[in-house]
Parts: sequence; structure tokens; C-alpha cells
Amino acid sequence: MKTTEFKKLIIQTENVEWFNSIEINLNFLIININQKFTGLASLHRFVEEQNFGWGKIEKIPQELLASQHFFDFIRQQIEVFINTYSNIPESTILDSYFRNPISEINARNVNIFTFDSLETDFLLKVKNTNPLSFLGAFTYLCGDLNQNMNQKDNFNGYLIAYEFKSKDSKISERLNSEKHSLRGGFKS
Repeated sequence: MKTTEFKKLIIQTENVEWFNSIEINLNFLIININQKFTGLASLHRFVEEQNFGWGKIEKIPQELLASQHFFDFIRQQIEVFINTYSNIPESTILDSYFRNPISEINARNVNIFTFDSLETDFLLKVKNTNPLSFLGAFTYLCGDLNQNMNQKDNFNGYLIAYEFKSKDSKISERLNSEKHSLRGGFKS
């Protein structure tokens, strides 16, 4: 269902104000983004954009499919909710019923990336340029450092992801300036 159709359903509910004013927070810890939505239509629009964006990416790595499926799951949850509870006029009852889908959404929000995050772009580039290091990079970003470090490719993935995450750190700045000064020192 498109967001325009979803908005039409909201207009037909017994408590339009509740459906337009409910606040929802989605916290994507891995990419350090906290999204706040006011109204189910704004959440639906965000999810529709995510589903569209993930759908445009060719050959999504298996590890990122959970992110794509997560946004489709949210869409299903809120569409089922509005179809099931649109005839309830009391806000307190709607609040109570909405706890279940929001709890299920939050429970599944583990290691989720938005299609347009820098981390997703980074991981897709690693997958295309250095596919054997992808798993190490992915698990590093997820904070799961339990992958087999004895495998060189996983270790390389960790290093690539470490460099990506610390590109704005003081250490990174120092290393870049040292590289620059060393290159300058060898010119003839």
C-alpha cells in the first residue's frame, strides 16, 4: 500500500487525531540515528522510502537482507494495525493496542541499516571491491567481534571497518598528516 492510500485510511478512522499524533521513535544504534515520527503516516512514508531504496540495490548481501525485511515488517505491522483498530475511538485503548506492534518492531531492530546510510554504502563498496572481507567489516560495524579472527579476510574486514569508523578521529588525522609529510619528504 502506498502512503497516499494509507493516509486515506487514517481519515476514515474513528480517531484521526490519534493516528496523526502518535509518536514513534526508531533508534538505529549501528548507524547512530534516532528517527522520531509523529503520526503513522510519517512512519509509513519513511518505511515506503526505505523499501523503495532497498529495492533499487542489486545483489543485496545476505547479511543486509535483514534490514530490507525489517522495513517491510514495519509496513505490515502498521497496515494491519490501522485495518484492525480503525474503528476504536478511545486514545487510551489505541495506546494499549499499539504497544504490541511497537514492541515487536523494537525487538527486531537489531543490526539494522537504512539503505541510505554511510555504513550501508561502505558495506556495499566492500562487498563489491573486497568480498572476502565483507563479513569481517559487517560484524565489526555490528559490534560482534566474535568472528574468527584467525581468518585473514575477517581480520582485514575488521581493519577496513575500523578505518571507516575512525576516519574522523585524532589518530586518523595524525596518520594522514604523517603520510602526507613522508610523501613530501621523498620528492626529488
